[in-house]
Formats: sequence, structure tokens, C-alpha cells
Amino acid sequence: MFFDSPENRKSSTVIEAISTTRQKIAPYIILAGKRRMQNWFNSNLALTTVFDMSDKGFTNDRIGVA
Repeated sequence: MFFDSPENRKSSTVIEAISTTRQKIAPYIILAGKRRMQNWFNSNLALTTVFDMSDKGFTNDRIGVA
């Protein structure tokens, strides 16, 4: 992810998981905001990476891990 200035201190959350069966589990990244901009991301991210948005950049009653 790319944040255009070092003064940008918005919170974001990354949820990582480890599989005991050696399956790859995609990271779940939660960013603060209402919509994401394509120029925030580079092509080095795995295609399976999951992105979501919340007002504060944290999990909430809509975003969670089951």
C-alpha cells in the first residue's frame, strides 16, 4: 500500500492467519475511509489479498473473522 506522505497517520489493520494444514490464507487488510483508490496499491500484492474499508480502519460489527 502507498500513503503519499509520512504525515498520514491513519490507522489500518492487517489480519493474518496461520494454517496448520499448510494452506495459504490470504491477508485481510482494513483501511480507514469510505472507498479505496487504485493508486494506493502496487502490483507486488498477492492477488488473493482481501481489502475492506471502515470509518476508523479497524474491525467493526460488519467486518469480522468467522
